Amino acid sequence: MQIAAEEPAPEPPKYRTNYIGSKQRLIDWLWSQTPTGTKVVFDAFSGSAAVAYMFKSKGLKVITNDRLRIGYHMARAIVENQRETLSDDDVDALLATNPKAGSFVRDNYSGLYFHSGVHERIDTIRANISPLRGYKKDTALFALLRACLLATDHGTFASTAADTRGLVTNGEQFDKAFRKFVGKVNGLVFDNGLENKVIHGDVLAALPKVQADVAYFDPPYLTQFGRWNYETHYHFVEGLMTNWAGLELDDGKLKRFKTDHKTLTEQTAPAFFKAFLGAAGHIPSWLLSYRNKAIPTKRQIQSILEQSGRALKIRTQKHVYSKFNKHKTDANNAKEHLFVATLDQDPQAAEETTARADSGEPLGRARFEIDGNVELIEPQSTAKLTHNGAPLPQFRSVLCHAGTNRNGDHFTYEELTRAARTAINQKVNLEHGQAIEDIVGGIVDAEFIAAADGPRVEIIGELFTDEFPLARRVRKLMKVGIVKQVSMECSYREGECSICHKRFRQKEAYCLHLARFKGKEYQGKPVYEVLHGVEFTGVGLLSREGADQDAKITQVSSIETNQKAKNLEVQAMEIQKPETSVNWEERYKDLEMKYTEQTRRMGASEIMNLYKENDLVFPTEQDRQVEFSRLSGKPTNEQAKTRPRFG
Repeated sequence: MQIAAEEPAPEPPKYRTNYIGSKQRLIDWLWSQTPTGTKVVFDAFSGSAAVAYMFKSKGLKVITNDRLRIGYHMARAIVENQRETLSDDDVDALLATNPKAGSFVRDNYSGLYFHSGVHERIDTIRANISPLRGYKKDTALFALLRACLLATDHGTFASTAADTRGLVTNGEQFDKAFRKFVGKVNGLVFDNGLENKVIHGDVLAALPKVQADVAYFDPPYLTQFGRWNYETHYHFVEGLMTNWAGLELDDGKLKRFKTDHKTLTEQTAPAFFKAFLGAAGHIPSWLLSYRNKAIPTKRQIQSILEQSGRALKIRTQKHVYSKFNKHKTDANNAKEHLFVATLDQDPQAAEETTARADSGEPLGRARFEIDGNVELIEPQSTAKLTHNGAPLPQFRSVLCHAGTNRNGDHFTYEELTRAARTAINQKVNLEHGQAIEDIVGGIVDAEFIAAADGPRVEIIGELFTDEFPLARRVRKLMKVGIVKQVSMECSYREGECSICHKRFRQKEAYCLHLARFKGKEYQGKPVYEVLHGVEFTGVGLLSREGADQDAKITQVSSIETNQKAKNLEVQAMEIQKPETSVNWEERYKDLEMKYTEQTRRMGASEIMNLYKENDLVFPTEQDRQVEFSRLSGKPTNEQAKTRPRFG
């Protein structure tokens, strides 16, 4: 009797590839930028399928496309394929002598790309692959192309040189390499429980038919170091996929097959980008990978994306490309850009997406929003900041409760007891802004409360109202109940799965429970991540409902400070329910208008900083002021469509 497994399949192994331009070293970063709630991803230029495989391993449905057959077969073998592998007997049969194999590679490529004895083995193995069908054939072709890349110089076919590293110098070594790569591809096969699909064709034909939440684009593009055409650099293995059926070799020394595919040029590249992005208009979110010193330029790509009317963010990370033979320092050491373009979404989803984007050491930052009613209090007698001898206005808030929040993050009683006071001297900011101008105060005291109505961490924060006009506005909004939530920020050293109890120091190492079911249920059991080594790093002030509805800003002091005043009066008063004699609606509108004005000016400042970073110089100071005034007059949602946000 077979007992049904209680646990999901073992974690799929890491996929390693030497494919040119592969984003395998960036997959954790790409995952951190993927919008929360994504269920279906379309990888439009899948290439080595490294990114598509990552999305599959995270429990998403994946659709891929590539115009090259090598990309098509690689993706079918490890993305669409859920269970088929090649057995040892299958491999023995593929390596067996075949007198009917033919001699196409020997006849046409003798003396090119490989050492003596390898050409014959390629002819034989390819002939033995032909009778295979389905995913077994894809796996065999994948392993064969990997063995060919290992056996040639630098893993491409842009020069005639054979392997100079001594890895594959004869037919026997080639057979061993093929067998090794079959094992590696077999090890990548797993079932994520979803019907993944691989398309082979032109991206402009595929895009209109695809239904997905996110489209990931890693398109071909030019760089300042030269043009790059995957079809010409990989022409040998591309022809090998069909045994050169229907292809005609040219008379050049590299023996490439003739093709009508055109390499992108500086003149044609912008139109190509506009075309495929235009065909993806129905897909809510786009992730576009790009690098610096590329054509179109970063500014051109930004302009194209802004024309789509989407909210735009640009993330940048250093990245080292390993496969460049010239200009090694500049070409290899790149800045990788990720353009995140999304249609309008609800604020809660936007906040969750931003929260997932935090990564690094320690493991990550968890953000939780808290709401509640507000009460005015006298300033606390302890833990007060002062300015010129005068106390600053304070507020009291619940920072975090013990237990599990709606995001699936779990704080134990013991962990909060230990971590509570790490919140002291951390920043208070507005809407999780990480720029210096977003800071409106600091946390001056924190304690763990072992209360019957819910163990929790409570904090006292002080607002820097003497120094920052924004802090004064925020305090007013607190007093009338517009800003009434806080959103805790923390880092943590290690996470533990509530189901399998495995521990993880990196998000990319998550078990399938956390990757697919965090914040949900698995076989009737709640799935959450127990956080260990928590350190509070700040608190954001918000105006919307959050993850912990039982926590709230409970008190706000009534101190008014003035930099010029030496003696300040301290008064306390309670906020009463609106009376007919007080026009609270007008007061609310006035405060909201002032808050909106400040938020717009902050947004305009960010855009002006972006101009400066991208070397846009205004002819005169007056021109700069005119542009700042123009941007300050735009609503924040309009600003979002025209500015990238760096986080």
